[in-house]
Amino acid sequence: MEATKELETPNSFRRIANKLEGPYWIMLGLFVILVAAAFILDHPRNIRNGLIAIVQSRSILVTDYAALGGMGAMLVSSVLVGAFSMITMIIGGVKPTGGTLMGLWLILGFAFLGKNLANTIPIVFGVWLYSAVKKMPFKDVAVTSMLCACIAPIVSEVAHVTNNQSVLPELISHPFLGGMIVGTLVGIFVGFIFAPLAAAMGKVHGGYLLYNGGFVGGLIATFAVSIMRGAGFEIGPMRIWTEAYTVPLAILMYIVSLFFIVAGIVTSGRDRWERMRKINKHSGRLLTDYYELYGNVAYLNMGLLCALGTTVTLLVGAPINGGTMGGIFCVVGFGALGKNFRNVIPIMIGTTLGAFLNIHAVSEPSNIFAILFGTGIAPLAGKFGLMWGIVCGFVHVNLVWFVGLINGGLNLYNNGFAGGFVVIFMIPIMTALSRNKEIE
Repeated sequence: MEATKELETPNSFRRIANKLEGPYWIMLGLFVILVAAAFILDHPRNIRNGLIAIVQSRSILVTDYAALGGMGAMLVSSVLVGAFSMITMIIGGVKPTGGTLMGLWLILGFAFLGKNLANTIPIVFGVWLYSAVKKMPFKDVAVTSMLCACIAPIVSEVAHVTNNQSVLPELISHPFLGGMIVGTLVGIFVGFIFAPLAAAMGKVHGGYLLYNGGFVGGLIATFAVSIMRGAGFEIGPMRIWTEAYTVPLAILMYIVSLFFIVAGIVTSGRDRWERMRKINKHSGRLLTDYYELYGNVAYLNMGLLCALGTTVTLLVGAPINGGTMGGIFCVVGFGALGKNFRNVIPIMIGTTLGAFLNIHAVSEPSNIFAILFGTGIAPLAGKFGLMWGIVCGFVHVNLVWFVGLINGGLNLYNNGFAGGFVVIFMIPIMTALSRNKEIE
């Protein structure tokens, strides 16, 4: 009898599988594509060595994990971080929404250029600790726990500077583990304070900045860099960047795009294009949840945006690598929560124009990041129209170069930080001069 009872008792994996809803299954399909690509494009030994290099890296901007650990390790590392986040959402009882989809795509994308399990878990634990202290369900801050990993490099950087400066006691001065103890404690603290800051900052930009977490992360990173530099630590951006893998990774991105386009078409009704037309009528201002409003057609919007982001990257002569894939994934993720063709394209035109006119090559990381990540201010174009969108994009690309110096590369959502200033600066001007009525 006991043996029979044991067989009938679902194990933890089965319990998780039973909780999987549509979007989680779609994301699981994406994980399978990325892992399959990893082992097709790279050797298991290289993947193992690359994963070690990724976990032990500083991870601040710009650390292209494809350059650091190879294509296979970058893809596997991303899936590990994404799977950890999705399992956390499922165990926490988080109902999949456009916000959940966005958070998972964002954490996957930035796991190509700065997030890894070692520096992400402490941040997420800090958010959970905050929810426990405040006696609130974790699912209320679950999406925030994914977004706040934008500041994950602070864990890696603190680990490196504490080791390099010999500030640890001999007992814990192992070349990597000792620093990670300090970095982990800092990461938990950052995660703990992130949620209340995010709630407050949403009121500052009125929902016109999709990357609210990036604005909060920029503020935290700025304070952290100031303190660390004041203590004598050298904190500064990096440039680990490759152009060697453009062809295979571009093919992969188009496969991902096709997967989501097909998923959107197959799982949507006959009125899918009518619902797509409605999606493009929205300004995209937070929180405009396309998945909750229009269902699975959100996948179609995401797939089309994936193709758009990949094509624009190639057209301006930039490589497809960990950095640009992170940008494309960011565009796609918000295809479930605010971004559409009508509000994204004006921003891309403005940022591309600004990139061509500044003194740096268009394919420079900061310029191509602005072209892709700059779409976080897409609701401005959605409300005020094409011309204002182009102007905002132009302003944004030039501001990005400056604010990156302030936070020392610790904030992965640097464009979210810059975008916050663009919104605060431009909204009063556009409101005074524009006759456009708000479209919601």
